[in-house]
Amino acid sequence: MTPLARKSLFLAAALLLPAAESRALQVIEAADGVTVAGKLSAREVTRIAVAGGRVAQLFGSDGRLLIEKDEAQGQLFVRLAPPASAAPVNVFVVDDAGRTYTLVLVPTDIPADTVLIKPAGAARPAARSLRQAQAYQKAVKSLIRQMAKDGVPDGYEVRERNTAVPLWKEARFVLEREYAGETLHGEAYTLVNASGSELVMTPQEFYRPGLLAAAPERTVLAPGQSTRVFLVHERGSRNE
Repeated sequence: MTPLARKSLFLAAALLLPAAESRALQVIEAADGVTVAGKLSAREVTRIAVAGGRVAQLFGSDGRLLIEKDEAQGQLFVRLAPPASAAPVNVFVVDDAGRTYTLVLVPTDIPADTVLIKPAGAARPAARSLRQAQAYQKAVKSLIRQMAKDGVPDGYEVRERNTAVPLWKEARFVLEREYAGETLHGEAYTLVNASGSELVMTPQEFYRPGLLAAAPERTVLAPGQSTRVFLVHERGSRNE
């Protein structure tokens, strides 16, 4: 990994780490549909539970987690699947009340730990059941496919932008177009490696609050090489 890639990944992880010091129990206050961050043991098991409720399902780990479900207690035990990576893991956790929590779990060199999700505020209507959560995830993937084909998805307004956006000093990042839908907001970018060395990146390096998915077409760029990058946000999670 290049110095630029290491610097970018470290910055992304640092922004996601909770302010509290590592301890045996992480209590994370979360609302339905809101993205929150927590620590994931990089070498041992991490327990995921919901205060006053039960974990019904977990989506979106893309094979990066080994998951064991405790049906009796309504909790999950997860471990990084080999080969382990330092990149954050984005998951959707659905509880037995139909609330969906978006977690960014940052692998950290800590012992076995517990992530206890404490529901906060009124439930949002984004995903009230397992079926709705699956449909939501499917909608995100469908939007990315349409952006990659330069298509116009049903129910979306496409806006041409061609606007340079600050990212890293070694890269040029240009917002080409936006896709505004009822619940999702998509962005199609062109990223150019403006440095003199190879650029290595991960989707998690594009993380910011409200981001549901990041999909670069290439993750390794030679000097001067470019790639398209597609980002999907929750509608209303950013200024539009």
